[in-house]
Amino acid sequence: MRRGPGRGASVLISGPAGAGKSHLARYFRECGLNAFDADDVPDLSHVVDLSGRRRTLTKDEWHRWEGLQWVWDAPRLRKLLSGKEGVYLFGHADNMYSFLPLFARCYYLRASPSLIRRRLNARKGNDFGKSEPQRRQVFRTLRPWELQARRAGFTVLDAALPPARIMALLHGPVRSARSARTKEPKYHASVRAREDAP
Repeated sequence: MRRGPGRGASVLISGPAGAGKSHLARYFRECGLNAFDADDVPDLSHVVDLSGRRRTLTKDEWHRWEGLQWVWDAPRLRKLLSGKEGVYLFGHADNMYSFLPLFARCYYLRASPSLIRRRLNARKGNDFGKSEPQRRQVFRTLRPWELQARRAGFTVLDAALPPARIMALLHGPVRSARSARTKEPKYHASVRAREDAP
């Protein structure tokens, strides 16, 4: 059985496209933790227009991404989080703030524009952020999204930190076939200082 953050203590880790959410979800799972990439959970995410009507997009509409929102389905999310162990959920949705009472802790991955640009250029599997309209949307919302997360009480983490360090901040060191190969450095004080920096 995969280990979660504790009974009824699910954790949300959000951030902009290119912050590394999918990569971190895979890393956590490879280390034996109960982690999910929200975009990969069947029937959890879908697109609506500004009136709330569910949409099936053409390729052109997907690449232009105008007047659209990415949202989570409430019953599907509650079912996902209902397990005894709780889960680490990595993802972002336009309606996620309405679900914050379902999470014991919430984190936001802060990333610089240069880091996001590199990661969007290199990403495979998910092509969001590849088109210019999508990319403009990502960079336009960087600051507002971070400010909204701070106001909602999210703990802000540096997305440039290695996955093992982020895991140790969220869960503590985990011994597994993968993590055992890397010696965990003493970094908590310096990381906290970086998190609190303006």
